[in-house]
Amino acid sequence: MDFIRSHRLEKDQEGYTVILFLDQNFTEFSSELGTDNMNSSKTNENMKDYVADRYPNKKVNTIKVFLGSILVMTLAFANETEVSASTKAPLPNKLTAIEDPSTYSVKSGDSLFKIAQTYNTSVDLIKQKNNLSANTIYIGQVLSIPTQKNIEIETISYQVKPGDTLSQIAKRHRTTTDEIKQINQLSSDMIYVTQMLQIPSSTGQQSSPDLSSTHQVTAGDTLSGLAKQYHATVSQIKQLNNLLSDLIYTGQSLKMPRVSSNQIPTVQSNYTVVSGDTLSGIAKQYNISVAELKLTNNLISDTIYIGQQIQLPMGGVDGISSPPNLEQINTQLESVQANLKILGFYNGDVTGVDDTNTVRAITAFQQAYQLPITGKVNSSTQQELENAVIKQDLVNDMSNYTGVPYVWGGTNPSGFDCSGFVYFMFNQHDVEMTRSTSSSLYHTGTSISKNNLQPGDLVFFAVNQPGTISHVGFYTGENSFVSATSSKGIWEYDMDNAYWSNYYEGAKRVF
Repeated sequence: MDFIRSHRLEKDQEGYTVILFLDQNFTEFSSELGTDNMNSSKTNENMKDYVADRYPNKKVNTIKVFLGSILVMTLAFANETEVSASTKAPLPNKLTAIEDPSTYSVKSGDSLFKIAQTYNTSVDLIKQKNNLSANTIYIGQVLSIPTQKNIEIETISYQVKPGDTLSQIAKRHRTTTDEIKQINQLSSDMIYVTQMLQIPSSTGQQSSPDLSSTHQVTAGDTLSGLAKQYHATVSQIKQLNNLLSDLIYTGQSLKMPRVSSNQIPTVQSNYTVVSGDTLSGIAKQYNISVAELKLTNNLISDTIYIGQQIQLPMGGVDGISSPPNLEQINTQLESVQANLKILGFYNGDVTGVDDTNTVRAITAFQQAYQLPITGKVNSSTQQELENAVIKQDLVNDMSNYTGVPYVWGGTNPSGFDCSGFVYFMFNQHDVEMTRSTSSSLYHTGTSISKNNLQPGDLVFFAVNQPGTISHVGFYTGENSFVSATSSKGIWEYDMDNAYWSNYYEGAKRVF
């Protein structure tokens, strides 16, 4: 529970009292819920679970919750160890064990995330084993559960380098963050430099030149992103899969060009940074990824300076050692056209030809996203375009969570609060974001006027006190937004809604 700053155990006459101190940076949780919701059974059980996990062998009788010096609530408590086996009831929000550990029948309130947590597996593995293309499940559905007993995973050791993130490591080794966290028993996405991780080797080997590797498309995938991940080109992937455009869909199985180890980029030359350069611009010029540049040069941010020497990972699958040729430019333009088409700015064929329709579409996109209007794709336009596609996919994915209940401090599909939903959705789509509050989020990113809102932008509301941010949601387009509310859980509202329009404070683009 991220909103608990610290806790203390105090001896009383018949056992112990646990004192919980809430993080005052998370006061939005209490102010959003109000007194009635603060004492809801769901919140009480969350507090009790927190104490039970930390003091399983202590006789705790009472929990007291403080915000600063104010006593917010007091709960009666009895450890599970104090309850006899004959009267012990199952813990709330925990899945009941079944006789056959390889199958599970979905019950009311279940989610893939909750089931994965219960059986110590991952959402991705459950979806793969049951051929699910989305996170939607229904009551009575029988799922095959991949357990440790029926899955044997060979691993390799990997030492974390400066600039590494779990999502980058997962993509580099063709696995998922969930699998890495499960194998290494990580409770969060936090890693540190020099940390040794075990990585599934079956997905990361690149020893065979055969065109036999497959990839199942997940939310947020694009052909250009997969091309970077597999050290290939968009054209190679399209040719291998007989694709006529760059459009792909979640759950689609794609064949991927596999390359030998001597084709993986190695450091062969340097580049001197000049005025106007950016890491993304240099990466695109040499057909490599920003992540590879940062890894090679031990960079922890995207900041570079004029005159800086950048080592270039060269000798990739195309053997590129100079700026891209016309064919490469056309391939990049195909990706641009496909992305513009996904976003609704381009309605022509994906040809890679820089025609009038393409220029108009690029211009319209630059205008909508308040970029310098050139009709050409520079590094800033390319980055904004890729971000916009990810956010559009994120917005499309929100329907899978409609109706998920509001839970104070919740950050997973068993329950969300407003900022917890923002945190979950961004990280679910490989956009790294730390857990924060709506108020803190309001002080990040770029301010966006209401007339310039685009899907994936964050909209903010001051519900409890004028000028004090206490609620956040995702703008979804067509004058609507989605957020986690205490009344309906995850729900979509009109920006002109009689209630919410009274409290609207502004919007930010944080990605």
